[in-house]
Amino acid sequence: MFRLLIRIKRFAKKKLKLSGTVRHTSSRDKLLYKSVLILVIGLMITLLYPQQQIFQAVSIPRLDEIAREDIVAPFAFEVKRPQDQVDREIRDTLDNLPVILNYNFGLYENVYSSIGTFFSHVRDLKESNLPLARKVDSLNSIKEDVDIAVLRELLKSNHLDTTENRLLKTIESIYQLGVLPDSIDLSEYNFNFAQVRKKQQQLRTPVENILTVGQTRDIFMERAESDTIFPHSPQGFASLGYSFIKPNLSINMAATNLNKKNKLDAIPHIEREFKAGEVIIKRNTKADSWHIRSLEAMTAEQLESGRKGSFWQKLLPYFGRGSFILFALVMLAVFLANYNNRRMFSNPKFTAMMLIIVLEVVAVYVIDHELNLSVYLIPFAIGAILLTIMFDLATGIFTTLIMAIIVGILQNFNFATMLLAFFSGAVASLSVIRVHKRSDFYRSILYLTVFYLVAVYLMEALKFSTSDEIIPYLGYGMVNAVLSPIIAMGFLPVFETMFGITTDLTLLELSDMNHPLLRRLALEAPGTYHHSIVVGNLCEKAAEAIDANPLLARVGSYYHDIGKMEIPEYFVENSQGNKSKHDSLSPSMSALIISSHVKKGLDLADQADLPDVIMDFIAEHHGTTLMSYFYHKARELKSENGGEEVPEEEYRYPGPRPHSKETAILMIADSVEAASRTLEDPKPSRIRNLVKKLINEKFQSGQLSDSELTMRDLSIMEDAFTQRVLSAFHTRVDYPQKEEAK
Repeated sequence: MFRLLIRIKRFAKKKLKLSGTVRHTSSRDKLLYKSVLILVIGLMITLLYPQQQIFQAVSIPRLDEIAREDIVAPFAFEVKRPQDQVDREIRDTLDNLPVILNYNFGLYENVYSSIGTFFSHVRDLKESNLPLARKVDSLNSIKEDVDIAVLRELLKSNHLDTTENRLLKTIESIYQLGVLPDSIDLSEYNFNFAQVRKKQQQLRTPVENILTVGQTRDIFMERAESDTIFPHSPQGFASLGYSFIKPNLSINMAATNLNKKNKLDAIPHIEREFKAGEVIIKRNTKADSWHIRSLEAMTAEQLESGRKGSFWQKLLPYFGRGSFILFALVMLAVFLANYNNRRMFSNPKFTAMMLIIVLEVVAVYVIDHELNLSVYLIPFAIGAILLTIMFDLATGIFTTLIMAIIVGILQNFNFATMLLAFFSGAVASLSVIRVHKRSDFYRSILYLTVFYLVAVYLMEALKFSTSDEIIPYLGYGMVNAVLSPIIAMGFLPVFETMFGITTDLTLLELSDMNHPLLRRLALEAPGTYHHSIVVGNLCEKAAEAIDANPLLARVGSYYHDIGKMEIPEYFVENSQGNKSKHDSLSPSMSALIISSHVKKGLDLADQADLPDVIMDFIAEHHGTTLMSYFYHKARELKSENGGEEVPEEEYRYPGPRPHSKETAILMIADSVEAASRTLEDPKPSRIRNLVKKLINEKFQSGQLSDSELTMRDLSIMEDAFTQRVLSAFHTRVDYPQKEEAK
């Protein structure tokens, strides 16, 4: 992933030429870009939150907060029951909803009377003098579906009355609930219960108790097996009884659906109705879940009325919050423009700040509104850590203040949340003022842990929360304190790569003398390598004196002359006393070779993916100064030959001139280090005069006009350079030689 970001960065540099165009972008274009960015970010943040949050009144307390005043319903509205309760009641109603069955009582009576008629006929045949075969045939004509053996046994039985009574009782029990046709399967209708409408009765029973015609055969078999009337043929009794069964139940789907509708309509969806002027929550009352639901219902009603109202009614809530958010972002831009215009107000860096603010707002929205977690889990410290490390303490704290204000606005002007966001961010910023290695993030974890333990306890104590309520909140704060620096450390390289921002951590990595470029410089151009180390020490001392970035000045100095290692022998510090290569070259060719080390250095830096701020040192350390030695040599040759005037442009470095304090310090230190080598008698007064002369030359030639150096800075730098050069040329004690032994 990191390599992919590096490739994207390189592609953007080549195609869009960002490194070359950012510096030359006009002030008008910069202002237009930032204005559009502020407007887009402000609208994005405003529209991110749900409409209910935007339309909610600012005086509404959050859960477990104390109402500062009586909250009165401005209009009549209804509080709906929680949807999960309604859904649960709907499910329970549907589970207990019966299918309604119509009971045909006349059909049952016909079945009952047909049994009596059949047995009367059996008795008549039994008393007649007809042969048994004729009697059986006569019964068979009536009951064709009954086996002849069963009919013969009936005619021989001496217990007809008992058999008839048993059969009638069985029929009566079967028709207690009625019988469905075999063609109807109640399981297909997804009902657990059935309701049988039987005259004036409403019999409710599980659907498995409703028999179909086919299932009645099993009932007759059970009765026959437990009776002694048909001990040798229980199947006969079952087949006889089954022959009388007729279905007398039918599904009344219209009544079933009507009953379902009535039951569902009877489920209450409204928990309470508030009238206009009725108090929802009294002053100094702790807002519980019921109060919050009532206030949310009022907001929803207000939102709905706003949709139906005028355009201004719809726009006003968004306009109000959006205006405050835009004002906060404008204040941030004004602060950056006046605090440190060059370093902090470039388009890429301002974009990085805006992105961090958006990510913090998204984190607040997801944790607090989507996941409904504790406010103590919102990682306010991440943005503060990133901003402080990438820029500086003042920028980190002020931007944290702006983020806290925006969060407070979006949280319904919640002062407690805004306070927590700012203080946690400020502590995080103070904990990473000096981060020189990754393990320094543990200091941030320690500071944030102590802060959250104290802050959470104090804030909850002011709410009169119990100990059982405070302990989980303390745990949330500790989790936040541990995770925030770790997450920030993971995001830091991404922001550095995306926006070309170089932090002290990156500079410390580049200051390693085992870096491939520095190792190659030491091997191929040892004189230039030593020169770069000395210049780095000079720059670090001067940067500390004028409150610039000493680490940046030193590291930038290490790499400013890496272009010389392509052809080191053409530079005096690498000549090692040999005859100069330039003696055999024309002045113009020598000037071209000398100036080429800037372009070659930039190419090497780009291949090694050095940060833009380091590449600035390579490009700007000579500015557009004149290579006076070769220029005057060319003029002498022209005057001897009677030629035309030599143009200065051909003997100047390509530039640009220094645009920061650090690169301007390098320009002066580079000249001081080179010139100090020519002093034969390095006395303090001569060194100071040399440093002063070189500084004046750079100033008068306009090379420092684009930098941020002031006259006071130049005066301080003069002392710093003088002291450092003096320490390099310190004298040693002259130790006496031992007298030679005679």
